[in-house]
Amino acid sequence: MRHVLKNKIRLLMTILMITGLLAGCAAKDTDTLVIGNGEMNGVFNPFFVETNADQNVVKLTSVTLNRLTQEGLLEGYGADYAAPEEILGEDGQVASTRYTYKIIDGLQFSDGTPVTAKDVIFSFKVFCDPSYNGLSTINTLPIVGLEEYLYDTENYQELLAGFEEEAMQIDKEYVMDYIKAMASDAVDTYSEEELTAYMGMEMEPGLEGEKRLEALEKAYYEFEVANAFDYYIEGAQAEKVSELRQQYLEEKAGNFEILEIEGIKALDETTVEITLNGVNPSGVWDLGEMVIAPAHYYGAGFEKGDLSSVRLMDETPMGAGPYVFESYKNDVVTMTANDGYFLGKPNIPKVKFAYTTKANAVEGIGLGEIDIADVEATQEEIGRIEENKLLYRTTDFQGYGYIGINSYNVSDSNVRKGLMCLINKEAGVNTYFGGLASVIERPASIDSWVYPENSEPVYTYDKSKALAYFEAAGYRQENVNGKTLLAKDGEPLEIAAGVGGEGTMDHPAALIFTQMKLDLEELGASLEITDCDLTVLTDGLYQGTFDIWAASWDTSIDPSDMNGIYLTGAEGNFYGLENEELDATLLAASATTDIEARKSLYAEAMDIIMEEAVEMPVYQRKHLYVFNPEVIDASSLPSVITEHRGYLDDIETIKFI
Repeated sequence: MRHVLKNKIRLLMTILMITGLLAGCAAKDTDTLVIGNGEMNGVFNPFFVETNADQNVVKLTSVTLNRLTQEGLLEGYGADYAAPEEILGEDGQVASTRYTYKIIDGLQFSDGTPVTAKDVIFSFKVFCDPSYNGLSTINTLPIVGLEEYLYDTENYQELLAGFEEEAMQIDKEYVMDYIKAMASDAVDTYSEEELTAYMGMEMEPGLEGEKRLEALEKAYYEFEVANAFDYYIEGAQAEKVSELRQQYLEEKAGNFEILEIEGIKALDETTVEITLNGVNPSGVWDLGEMVIAPAHYYGAGFEKGDLSSVRLMDETPMGAGPYVFESYKNDVVTMTANDGYFLGKPNIPKVKFAYTTKANAVEGIGLGEIDIADVEATQEEIGRIEENKLLYRTTDFQGYGYIGINSYNVSDSNVRKGLMCLINKEAGVNTYFGGLASVIERPASIDSWVYPENSEPVYTYDKSKALAYFEAAGYRQENVNGKTLLAKDGEPLEIAAGVGGEGTMDHPAALIFTQMKLDLEELGASLEITDCDLTVLTDGLYQGTFDIWAASWDTSIDPSDMNGIYLTGAEGNFYGLENEELDATLLAASATTDIEARKSLYAEAMDIIMEEAVEMPVYQRKHLYVFNPEVIDASSLPSVITEHRGYLDDIETIKFI
């Protein structure tokens, strides 16, 4: 109810604001840049920030060790960037990897206090504290001595083994309680339509509100207990281990003995060395993007195992960034330029982040209430932007859409290649997105450092080539009762496709599959298209229901997540792909931190994937940033904006006209 009331109040405020603007009541601060932002939770603490909207505030008030280039590579920022150093063991294999960070000369926090190695180590200790419950994954890195620090014992392996042994003894009642908790999460996460479709049932009519949600949760719980009890046992055991760990740490509180992390050391006043066990290619990004927080500000009263004093600063961030936090009132954050910012005092004296829905962003800029915003990339928005004579820039989302083929179901690679030649992706993408997506040729984000330069299409839309591949697989066109039939040993070529168009074929690949269906019928084969919601599609992928399907991957800055998609037996390998050469190439790429070597290896891996014809990369959609050209000097904006390096990263250079 509180959320509903809050939204109603916010809607009323928005209406009043727009009404006032239309009446000419609004006055623009000539020294203030107003940026449209998402709904802010007011948690601007760099250790515990959760939402993108709050993270924008952290970005402007803080400095990280390194930062990203437009391609997603690292460069120096608060500290110099140095490539990791791999340390070989006696067996000639990499035993550990060393990362060295030298703080930039003259770097200081906004209160004038110099940044030192002490601040960097303090920041690591917070992220790696036994009681830390924020979103950072730094505490999952294999930092030397981290496990000993977390569990406060050199014999942590023995301790964990004891937890796991006890967890194996959980009873049926514990598992059922765990399933009940998962049912509650499912009702919060998925729609009623998705859950009832999954269970194959309909809700009792007449139930409304909380009673309907309770009935849905009860039904889902009972369904899972009856049909998937064993599936939850492993998760329940992991939950028990977590409970035992938490209980152990609570008993240790105030009596911790290991107070330093062996692999995190200060070499001098401004240099920190981090050592990770083995090779962790993604570690350079995880470490480099860590915020350097002032120990004297966040660390007053800090003790291992107790972060309560750190959390006192959730609403009042402080750091070494280009702007200094002033206030957070009525869904607006106000900041002033940091005179001592090491890259130079920002040109614009003040910045405000104001809550703005994406639907109202273009209108807000047109009315002069905000100066910059990000909006949904649609032709309708482009029309409104051009109508208001606004400036916009596009970036590519970090992820891409693809069409996949199950190699277990479609075992002949020539058949898969034939299907690839019936994917008319240019026409489908351009029709659906209207120019607001890029057609891609390799399975990676197009603006990523791993995407091979000058990638050419491996398969082009060509029905004659498709037929040639089908014939190479042994299929022949026959005339049966006056109709063409494409068959092999009397069996016609029949393909089952899945697309997540929510029952209305509203999906970028819908047009592609529709064209493929017509082309296959012309050749004498058939394509059955199942248009379903995402839950049904995902279940179909796990069960091998579909021969061919359309979906998308989110990609990370480091491409080692490809291992979870393409390695033989990987959980995300819906393709049934088994290729020893590909396995070896991917494992080699994730066994070194040498960027150039990894670029070459991943290019080879992508060539193998394309040759296997199990995935056709199709599109990468766009994101829109809109600017008011009557306020902002367009020439002061970064020349290139990507998802890795946005305008906020170089905000000190932006000027008013």
